[in-house]
Amino acid sequence: MVLIFLVACDGSGPIDLPVEDPPSWLEVDGCLIPSGQIPAEIQYEDGSTQNIGVHGFVEEVGRGSPEEGCTSFGSWRREEEIDADLQWWFTVTDEDQQKWTVGVQELGDEVAPRVGEEVHVEWIWREELPMTGQAGKSELHILDFEGAPIAWVGVGAGLSLFDPPSDLSMSVGKELSRRTLDCYTEVAHTLKAQVGDASANLSFGESAHLGRYTVVHGGTVSAIDPTCSETMGSLTRIGMRR
Repeated sequence: MVLIFLVACDGSGPIDLPVEDPPSWLEVDGCLIPSGQIPAEIQYEDGSTQNIGVHGFVEEVGRGSPEEGCTSFGSWRREEEIDADLQWWFTVTDEDQQKWTVGVQELGDEVAPRVGEEVHVEWIWREELPMTGQAGKSELHILDFEGAPIAWVGVGAGLSLFDPPSDLSMSVGKELSRRTLDCYTEVAHTLKAQVGDASANLSFGESAHLGRYTVVHGGTVSAIDPTCSETMGSLTRIGMRR
């Protein structure tokens, strides 16, 4: 870590401002894809927002990456990069007899829903288009038959983009680090999370049991004064499960 020494205006002495790389990320992610289709072959219109909802009963569950692979706004990592025990999936057949695969990673080592459980799954994906100012996100909701959260994953360019379960409230916490890149200053933060009366301030890769849920903070960075047209710089990875 490099320290830059600044002198306070009131003459009280030097101020230590840490400048360093952000902490290690936890690659929290999730996806919903039609079973039997390869994600890279699914075509979306440029700049589009996808909102897919599936209701049905859980048929199969497993650990590791789904056979078809998985992709989202974030970078879904395959088994060779993340322990297969930290990836899990399940399948649901909807009312039209279309089979869907749901994949989640870095959100606990047990499959959240159970075989035979009635679930509603919703996946919202929006492409990031820095040139037009459109921020990207991927958001996965897994609900039980009463609409209560089983699991939720949000990956995107800032907390304000997400529509998390009503039980969960979040805000950006204290600054952890900052570094100057080619076209913006990247600032890493903790995450303040609250469920009911329980709360926690989570650093990168930390989790906490809040009420009847576990909240996982993969990491949060924000970009200050971005000047690039290739990227918006900001990224947040968050998950919650029962």
